[in-house]
Amino acid sequence: MKIRIKSVKSKIIVFFIGLAAFQICVMAGFAKLQLEPSIVSMYSEHLERFADVALTETTQETEKIERYMVNIIGDAQIQDFLRRADEEQSAELPPVLSTELRNRILSYTDYDNIITAIYLVDNYGRIYSNLGKSPMQTFMNRNQELKDRKEESAVWYGGENGNTITVYRNVNNNTTDLTQKIGALCIFIDRKMFQERIDDLMMEEEQHYVLENEERHLKISSDQDETEERDSIVVMRTDGRWGLRTWIEKDIIYRPVKMMMRILLAELFALLLVSIALVVFLSERITRPIRKLTIAMKEIGAGNIDTVVLDEGEDELGLLAATLNRMSKSIKKLMEQIHEDEKQKRYLELKAMQYQINPHFLYNTLDSIAMSARRNQDRQSEEMTHALAEFFRIGLSHGAEYVTVEMEVRYVKAYLEIQNMRFPDLLTWECSIEHGLEEIKILKFILQPLAENSIYHGFRDSGECGHIEIRVYTSGKNLQLCVSDNGIGMMPEQLEILKSRMAWKQMTEQSIQEGGFGLQNVQQRLQLVYGTKAGLHIESEWEEGTRITVVIPDIIKTHSEKEGSV
Repeated sequence: MKIRIKSVKSKIIVFFIGLAAFQICVMAGFAKLQLEPSIVSMYSEHLERFADVALTETTQETEKIERYMVNIIGDAQIQDFLRRADEEQSAELPPVLSTELRNRILSYTDYDNIITAIYLVDNYGRIYSNLGKSPMQTFMNRNQELKDRKEESAVWYGGENGNTITVYRNVNNNTTDLTQKIGALCIFIDRKMFQERIDDLMMEEEQHYVLENEERHLKISSDQDETEERDSIVVMRTDGRWGLRTWIEKDIIYRPVKMMMRILLAELFALLLVSIALVVFLSERITRPIRKLTIAMKEIGAGNIDTVVLDEGEDELGLLAATLNRMSKSIKKLMEQIHEDEKQKRYLELKAMQYQINPHFLYNTLDSIAMSARRNQDRQSEEMTHALAEFFRIGLSHGAEYVTVEMEVRYVKAYLEIQNMRFPDLLTWECSIEHGLEEIKILKFILQPLAENSIYHGFRDSGECGHIEIRVYTSGKNLQLCVSDNGIGMMPEQLEILKSRMAWKQMTEQSIQEGGFGLQNVQQRLQLVYGTKAGLHIESEWEEGTRITVVIPDIIKTHSEKEGSV
């Protein structure tokens, strides 16, 4: 199931926590990959250096002991003592190792404190020493093969009790027959001291090693458990007589790395907690204005236009809040304007209905009057009644708010005919419609108030016959309906007053009474239906006449699109 995080604050927190966790993992992985090989390499070098030095130290120590033995067996008095012992077959009368001879033997060892005992053995197995003979006797009993040994080189053995190292060497007659064995020399060495000299070379307490001679009679190890761990660093060295194997477990050498990783992870975790706290704090600072904006937009969407976002600030969110406040004010203003426009529209419609005075009843009554005039052969009354009935029929238009251009022109012509019958020889008129514009629908009752204005303010009181010209034509994408007369016109001051009154937003009873529907009525209705670009354009010169042009924008384009869709 996909988890969806809706709030911006949660997204910011999750993103930064994920980023911090990723950085921790990368740093931990990098440390592990970089440190472990370096540690392995460093410890490998340590083990190799230890193996080389320890093997060299062992070789030097063994060569020293064997040099002592060479000096002892080469001494003439010792040679003489062993020859006499070899010649004396009676075991009951063996020669006695004098104190002088014993001291002479010790002098060849430089009184080295690593040596714990020195024994001479003749060919009959008799042991000569000032110390107890039991250790030597035990050694000889366990190693019977030494009686038949012919080689003169020294042999190294591990001690029977685990505390000593035994070095055994045959003694040959170096006076008469170098191949004649006249006895043996055996030196006991303190195993602990010998091993300490190797242990002192160890670089790590957890390091292990095993030292073993070629004959495998002697094995020295760093501990009782000589088992080599599987996952260890191992180094081996040999010089032909001695072999040294040393190792250290990787778990041990990785301890510092693991400790560093723990410390690093602890520090990174602490840093993560601090980062989370900072992210939560910063996200709260960032998202609080966003939440205010969200709440304000919901309030505005619910109709509470008076909602205002406080603490706008100077950043992008503050700019957004200021824009939202301006927008809410504009919406409120527009709603108030729409309310006023609707109120004005209803007022105008009410007035229009009042002026129609139930046309059904009127034009039915007018038809009856026309029939009565015909019976009385009153042709003028009949024509006037018919014109008035036509005027009301077109005005009713079955309740439609919009009529075709042709119907609107017919309506104003009916009005002019009625006025001509009322005031004979007062006016003439001429109407023209550009081809193709007859069926375009426009708001009704537009031209009649303009013609009425020409009659009442242009030439009704002048006593002269006036002429009205009505033209319907296009200018670009705009439809224009022009009503011009040759009346007395207006002075510039009068024209300015009229134009200023046209800009009023509210209709007054006075303006209705002064001019029927009046020019202001037409101006208001046009802008309510077609927008602020629509309206009346008035031109007038004193004693020259007046021309009023109705401009309806973009109606030609709209009409063409409707015809194309049909």
